[in-house]
Amino acid sequence: MELISGTGQPADVTIYPVFEDSEGEPAGLTLREGMGGRGAVHWFYGRHGEQDILVVGLGSRDKFGMEALREAAGGAGREIRKASLRTASIDGTALRDIFGEVEWPEQAAVAWVEGWLLGTYVFDKYTSRYKKGQVDWIRIESDAERSYAEAAWLGRARAEAVALARDLCNEAPNDLHPASFVQRIKMVFAGRNVKLHVYQGEELKQRQMNGLLAVGSGSKHPPAMVEIEYFGDSNAPHLALIGKGSHV
Repeated sequence: MELISGTGQPADVTIYPVFEDSEGEPAGLTLREGMGGRGAVHWFYGRHGEQDILVVGLGSRDKFGMEALREAAGGAGREIRKASLRTASIDGTALRDIFGEVEWPEQAAVAWVEGWLLGTYVFDKYTSRYKKGQVDWIRIESDAERSYAEAAWLGRARAEAVALARDLCNEAPNDLHPASFVQRIKMVFAGRNVKLHVYQGEELKQRQMNGLLAVGSGSKHPPAMVEIEYFGDSNAPHLALIGKGSHV
């Protein structure tokens, strides 16, 4: 999915994010009560070749933040994906008072891409149903063109990281057991600036990881623990994330 700005060829649908107290009539449509509620989505379908319009609610203007924008993007993404549309434009009129500029700031662009991709996430590895594709591009309507390539990359990277965690949680346990989990992690981090260490077998006993050994004793698959050490900014604070899996 490409995130662009400016004006150009008409999109299949225009997205109008609105607040609860938004006034006016976007694209000549009268806003009804509830349309600006956080998470609300309303379609106005074009007739005789007219463009479709999707109104998405941002909730209270006073409580607005990037999470509300992510939710709006996710809701819009799900609706547009269900409709099998391939291009979309965003009219940010309601957001200009918040951002103080015509073009969106980088953090808003990151949040939109992240919310859109997370909102349209599906785990369809084991289904034979028709898989709907993502949109080709989304345009932020603006009088001036601006590159959002870096913001789109960051939003996509965050969403893909979350999607990986969701994939691992959604996997069938007979397919993703400790040994296959270790192999999956090695594949994901191959060639990256990280150090992997796999604790299993006798090393677990030597390090007295008795809780892990006790839980793993109820499975035909021996337990394992993967330590992933990222070598980034040496001056940054240390951060440790701990997760657990299950055994079958």
